[in-house]
Parts: sequence; structure tokens; C-alpha cells
Amino acid sequence: MEFINPNPTIFDLRRINSLLENEIAIRSQAEKDAILAKEEAEKANQAKSEFLARMSHELRTPMNAILGFSQLLELNREETLSPSQKKSVSQIIRAGNHLLELINEILDLSRIEAGKMTLSPENVDLVPLLEETVSFLLPFAQQRKVSIVDTVPKSIPIVVFADFTRLKQALLNLLTNAVKYNNLGGTVVIESRTAPDGKIAVTVADTGPGIPQDKLAAIFEPFNRLEADRYGVEGTGIGLTITKSLIELMDGSISAESVVGQGSRFTIELPMGKAADPGVEPSDADRAGLSSPAVSERKNVVLYVEDNPANMDLVKDILLLRPHIQLLCAPQARMGLDLAQAHVPDLILMDIHLPGMDGLAALKQLRESDSTRNIPVIALSANAMERCVRKALDQGFHSYLIKPIHVETFLQTIDAVLGRMSASK
Repeated sequence: MEFINPNPTIFDLRRINSLLENEIAIRSQAEKDAILAKEEAEKANQAKSEFLARMSHELRTPMNAILGFSQLLELNREETLSPSQKKSVSQIIRAGNHLLELINEILDLSRIEAGKMTLSPENVDLVPLLEETVSFLLPFAQQRKVSIVDTVPKSIPIVVFADFTRLKQALLNLLTNAVKYNNLGGTVVIESRTAPDGKIAVTVADTGPGIPQDKLAAIFEPFNRLEADRYGVEGTGIGLTITKSLIELMDGSISAESVVGQGSRFTIELPMGKAADPGVEPSDADRAGLSSPAVSERKNVVLYVEDNPANMDLVKDILLLRPHIQLLCAPQARMGLDLAQAHVPDLILMDIHLPGMDGLAALKQLRESDSTRNIPVIALSANAMERCVRKALDQGFHSYLIKPIHVETFLQTIDAVLGRMSASK
């Protein structure tokens, strides 16, 4: 401890002043170092996000052609494939979807790690959400001869406070794993209860081979698939890591227990939500969304602005399934704007990354013209970063479809837009 003279001399004052200046300099340097470290970390995160966005776009672009044309081959009713060809196409789609799943999950993981995963918590009724999730998974379970038993009571709402989309993603991942890692002909049971702390607990149990206790803690580690590869079970090794992170971001928790030879149980707990007032009538907008208006018999004109020839050919082939649509194509935004002014299409499909002028700038010009201001514009892009999707929607795109195109979703979206337009004319 530094001794300070109670009756300092000029020499002592100078010495004390020097000590104080030295202390201030040390603290100032520490603050500068902390600011510099923060700025470097932010730059590193930004560079990582930009790299992942770029790589996602570059990977999705060829995947769009691979999966898109494969789906068309599978859906073609006029020129049916031979059994061996169907098997080959099925393998292409399976491998492509597996790669796409890996791309999606790496992006999700990077967003979570960077603290950029945005959630919109709301009151979510588990009953219809579980029914929808099980329905989606049923074909896969039937292939594996696995029975899914949902024991959650249907008579009363079971409401949690969570982000609907992310909760569905977490539940779908748990149920997919329960089917995928089950024994052939096994069972998956879904249970629900109120936990002692007042939260709602949902358990997904399987009758699979189980996980040894010494490896149970490792299942939430990224890319750790234990011995799944040995049994030929496909997966990315990221799903449970993302599920755990998402549940925790929603102020919940997840736990696992397992007995070798008997199966595994995964339980998530989430804050209890508030059930909707049963006396509230649905709004006019809600009612309007319940029915799909018929598409007009007249030709609908759709303009597609896309610089990639393979993507353009794919959309041309897909829209052959809709004889009422006349397709116009433009390889760049400027030509697309000219065609939009000349033909005033019913709908515009717009790539975002275009040469010369990007899709966002093209949309702005469309909105500035009286003749094209009200044309719905759907973004069709390989950029799957959440901030890019949000930016496009905020600037006025009707919706945002991510490549690779899922043919049925793509057609349903177009049918919905043209159907609403036809009903209003």
C-alpha cells in the first residue's frame, strides 16, 4: 500500500500527481483495449455473417436447379419415369434436401452464436401446432413403420408463450429424431403436463436403442452424432444444438433421459401462455384467409426477372403446370421494368441479386410509377439470411421465396396471389 504523507511537500505532490496520471493512463489504455476488442469482435461477426450469406447464396443457386428439375421429373404425369429412373430421381432429391438442411442449420447456428436470432413470442396453442407437426411428419414415420401416438388432451387449449415458427422447428426436430433414430416398427409418444414451476412441459419419447449415460451430455454438442453414422442414419449433427438454443431463447429448457435398449425421452419446458377468449369472433381478414378464391379463367400475365438461365428455365417448366399463366422473362432489372410498363403484369417474380440494378432498387422504381405501383412483387432469391428477408419485406415485397424452389409451395403462393386478384376484379 502506497504511503501518502499527511503534510506533503512539493516533491510529494509531484509524486502523487505522477501516480495518479499513471493510474489514469493505465485505465484509459484498458478502456481503449476493451473498445478495440469489441470493435474487432463486431467486425469478425460481420465478416462471418457476410461470408455465410454469400456462401448460402452461392450454394443455393445450383441447388435450385438440381432440386427444382428433379421435382418436375417426379411430378411429370405425361412422361412417366421408369421404376429405376424414379429411384434415381428420389435419391437426387433426398441428397439435395440433406445438403439443403445442412446449409439451413449452419445459418441458424451462426445467427444464434452471433446473437442475431430474432424471436416474436406470442400465445401458442400446442394442440393444433402438434397436430400440424405430426401430420407433416406422418409420411416419413409410415416409411419407417413407426407409430406416432399423441396423448396431449384435445378438449382444452394448452397455451405456451413462445415464437410459433421456432417452436414448430424445435418440435419438428425432436419428432424427426424420434422417428429417425427409432427401431423399425417402433413407437413415438407425445405427452404434455404442467411442471412444478408452472411451465408447460412437452415430452417426446421413442422406443429406439437408447443412448449410453456417458454419452448423453454430448448429444447437444454441435456436429456430435455419436454413432449414428455407423447405422446409416442421415443427419447434420446440429439439430439438437439449435433446438436447445431456440428453447432457451424462449425462456425455456430442454432435458434428455435415456435407457439403453428401451429408448429416449426429450422434454422441453416453456412459459405458460394465456388462452384466447373463446367469445372473440374471427376478423374479416381471418375469414378471408380461410378460403382460396378460384383463379380467373382469363390469362394471367406473370413477369419473371432473373439473370440465371437455369433458374429461368426451371420457372418456365414449373409454370407449364398452370396453363392460365402467360410468362414473360427478363434477364436484368432494366428490361424487367420496361416489360412491366408495357404489359402491366398481374404478378412479378423478382430475383434480388441482379446485374446493374438489384431487385430492391427495381421494386422502388416499380412503386414510383402509377401503372406498376399496385402490382404484387414476390422476391425469389437464394439469399436466406433473416435480415435480408426482413429488409425485402419491409421495403414492400409481397412475399419472399427462398431458393431452392419447393415446387408445390411456389405454385401455392402464385395461386393465392392470382386468386385474390381475380376475386377483386
